[in-house]
Amino acid sequence: MSNPGDSGDPSLILWVIGFVLLAFGHVQGTKWHLQAGLWQWACQGSPNSGPQKLEVDRREQRFQVELMQARVQNLKHAHAVSLQFTFFCTLAEIWMLCHEPSLAAVCQLLATVLAYCLHLFCYDIVHTEDQFRKFQGLVIFTHSILAAAVAFERDLVVFDLAEKMATISLICSSVVLIDLKAILLFYTCQSAVLTWCRWNLIGVGNITPFVVFASIATSVFFGAVIFLCVHQIRSSMAAKLDSGDASALMLGFRQVLRGVCDGDVVLDRRTMTIVDDATCLQRVLKCSKNLNRSNFLDLFLDTESREKFQEFLVQETQEEAVEGLPRGLRVSLQGARGAVSMDLFCTTLPRGGDGSFIGASSDYCLLAMKEDPEQSLPEAAPEAQPVSVPAVPKPSSARSSGSVSEVVVAYDDLLEIALLVSDATGFLDICEVHLSFQRQSEVSNIESGMPTLRKFIRASDWDRIERMFEIVTNLPPEDQQQRCYFRRPTLFRIPGESRSYVCARSTSLRLADQCITPGRPSHFWMHLTQFDSSRVQRPRDQELEGIVEE
Repeated sequence: MSNPGDSGDPSLILWVIGFVLLAFGHVQGTKWHLQAGLWQWACQGSPNSGPQKLEVDRREQRFQVELMQARVQNLKHAHAVSLQFTFFCTLAEIWMLCHEPSLAAVCQLLATVLAYCLHLFCYDIVHTEDQFRKFQGLVIFTHSILAAAVAFERDLVVFDLAEKMATISLICSSVVLIDLKAILLFYTCQSAVLTWCRWNLIGVGNITPFVVFASIATSVFFGAVIFLCVHQIRSSMAAKLDSGDASALMLGFRQVLRGVCDGDVVLDRRTMTIVDDATCLQRVLKCSKNLNRSNFLDLFLDTESREKFQEFLVQETQEEAVEGLPRGLRVSLQGARGAVSMDLFCTTLPRGGDGSFIGASSDYCLLAMKEDPEQSLPEAAPEAQPVSVPAVPKPSSARSSGSVSEVVVAYDDLLEIALLVSDATGFLDICEVHLSFQRQSEVSNIESGMPTLRKFIRASDWDRIERMFEIVTNLPPEDQQQRCYFRRPTLFRIPGESRSYVCARSTSLRLADQCITPGRPSHFWMHLTQFDSSRVQRPRDQELEGIVEE
């Protein structure tokens, strides 16, 4: 059998017919996928209703404005490099024209000179859509002259190099112009003409199926590169525009929400971490510490409250969104002046694809806070007289089950209760109470039955109290029995009232042991005196309709 590449061999026609039949069979086998893809691409963004069409037109206008700004910026960025490159290309083409005059050299020189003039004089005058269209026409005309220069080339090696340079320059122009229709249409025509010229240089008799396949595959590959570059740029711009709209809408919504409620906070359900701005929460809790990126569960008073809040978030996620008010939950959080009772309303942020914290994942939710107005009272100075607040707090009749559970658990490690009782009255007044505890479990856990100081002080006071313990521990031996006083009043949780605190104006700390023995635990005496009844703060026990009470 003769070689299909021989001149005049009819087997070449058979090869072509065979490839055509295979291509036809492939198209018939995948036509449904092709039709579905083409129909989806054709119908994409084509609204049927009037309001939807107006919205799409408005977005398209905004996109065109952003696209024009991107084109101008790309043109300015590419100006310096393109100007120097075209200048040296012009010098090289002049040298080639002087040594080997030809029609191809004339066209190449004309193309490089025109490109140099475009980058030298026209780049700074492109600001409007009409100016850009004229500039784009000049760029395509320049590429046409360059393609003609390649087509007139009679040396196959020079033809290959010139064709690659023309294709690369067209790809660079597509990144700057960001116009898929014009660039892709021009590249299709250029590829068809240059492929035909290449086959003429090779010779019709020397064309093999591999040459045909390689030529078509190369043209399709570079066309796909142009398509992907332009499509990626336009998609990124559209996503950025949508992200800006969503962020602006969310920012405006949060500003309105802060005017209606006492504040808001964005929470990540996966880690219970506060995301973004937490100034509203800090203001409600009257806390000077930055709560951003902190765990929201650390602000709850007991374990049961944390579990109820987590169940509340799970139920809000599973239920479908309905019109009306979002679900709410009454909680008490640890504030700088004691427990702060508030109502939390939760709504899930929609999933987005912009990569920002808002809407980046369905695990993000927005919490709106509404503080009880009864506890928004001005703070009394330590030297001020108590205002009209009862000296002895009334026990709440609707005490939460969380505080009861905490007291019951504390009996596990209780060893002894010693009471100093006076018979001065018939009520047998208790003057002193001594409780002895011993940790039964070797595991150091704050949730165990052993009472700990951390259970009775605010979370915001931990740092200064721990520093005071370090100061007492590091005192010189002659001063170890000396008392160290706190500079500011201390809020101490009332036993049995997990959400109520009493203010001690005077708090002192001293070493209980005679000396500190390395390797052994030390004991300290902590005295709280001069209690201020005006600083007792408790949450409101009244229930709101439609809100779950802890």
